Amino acid sequence: MIGYLGAYTERCGGRAKGIYSFSFDLETGTVTHLRIAVESVNPEYLAISPTGKFIYATNETDEWQGQRTGAVSAFAVDVDGNLSFINQVSSGGRGPCHIVCAPHFPYVVVSNYIDGSISVLPINADGSLSAPVQTICFHGKSVNVERQDAPHAHCFAFDNTGEKGFACDLGTDSVHSFHFDVHRRLKLLRLKERKDFASNPGSGPRHMVFHPSKFLAYVVNELNSTVDVLDLLPKETKSFARKLQTVATLPKPFIGNTASAIKLGMDARFLYVSNRGYDSIAVFNIQDNGLLEYVEAFPSGGRMPRDFALVGDFLLVCHQDSDNLVVFRVNGANAEKIGEYKALSCVCILIV
Repeated sequence: MIGYLGAYTERCGGRAKGIYSFSFDLETGTVTHLRIAVESVNPEYLAISPTGKFIYATNETDEWQGQRTGAVSAFAVDVDGNLSFINQVSSGGRGPCHIVCAPHFPYVVVSNYIDGSISVLPINADGSLSAPVQTICFHGKSVNVERQDAPHAHCFAFDNTGEKGFACDLGTDSVHSFHFDVHRRLKLLRLKERKDFASNPGSGPRHMVFHPSKFLAYVVNELNSTVDVLDLLPKETKSFARKLQTVATLPKPFIGNTASAIKLGMDARFLYVSNRGYDSIAVFNIQDNGLLEYVEAFPSGGRMPRDFALVGDFLLVCHQDSDNLVVFRVNGANAEKIGEYKALSCVCILIV
């Protein structure tokens, strides 16, 4: 298998050169041929097209070609795993921090953190991107004066049908619901009745994943290091979702921790969350009713575990501050470190 690392080249003391690629052995968990795949400025988050032929990266900047906006780059995947630059366009806002490909439509959705907005960009037949056809700006703030003085869009996630999507807004403690309207050029639109979910004040929703067989979502909250379990088919609520549970990602209070990535195990029996500061991977047992039971938080093997990936029997963690990629063999809640590799300022990992 081929893996890719997004990394900081300029932000947060970043020293990388762009996107890195590596080979991953599914039998042994060994990483080889870790090298630069293509140079790019702050390719912070990566997404692969449904065809597997193209990779898209957010270029997390506040200015692009003299405009107050970040950028998004398109790359073709070569047979050897290298990437060839196709084109670059505006992300529709400053500080683009997340990108996702629509499962059924030729579009990507970008979350712009600083501007608190999401943008929809068409994918052309050759894999290139066009300028945003729609940008939706959020409004408001919340109780954390340092981190929540304005809206901060952090991710957009499609549900299991691929027809509805949800945006996590760290700045306003909200999760916003959307759908695609195919009768209006596939632009991303709000549902006719705005039904947003409000998380606990000061929690800071960051990323979310969906249970594969239940109408449940799991939202990781960055600022208070918790996970919300949401019922997406509530019978008695004005919101599109009803909170069933909130569980901490830490075994005990720890000042300075921020939760980051959230991923489901391959068989959906376990949920994993990365803790930055406490520098660990939290493990939750997913019970038969979909609720979570905290199991443990094992050391991630480095400083600031920004992102991780689960593939086969392995969990790969990329660390922003200690410049290393760490591989664990996992069996549910049990994790054994089996490898460590140098990877400068890595903040995103994608296995294809």
